[in-house]
Amino acid sequence: QSQPLPEEDCMQLNPSFQGIALSALLAIDISLSKRLGVCASNASAWGHARSMVSFVGMTGHGVLWVGATLVCLVKSSTLAGQEVLLNLLL
Repeated sequence: QSQPLPEEDCMQLNPSFQGIALSALLAIDISLSKRLGVCASNASAWGHARSMVSFVGMTGHGVLWVGATLVCLVKSSTLAGQEVLLNLLL
């Protein structure tokens, strides 16, 4: 008598659109990560691009965006600018 397979080992015959989209995004992420691995150390082929890759990585961090938005909100002198920045903050 065979035991049922765990759910993670079973293949979905009719995956959802969301599942397909997430799988495609994961494949793209893995592919890009492998390509960006060429600047993993200073001795790598693209080692001179390490500072730029680090900067791009930091710009995706939420703390940087929230901090910059708060500073700009305090410095803004127009109501339209404050409205845009408040929407960005929210």
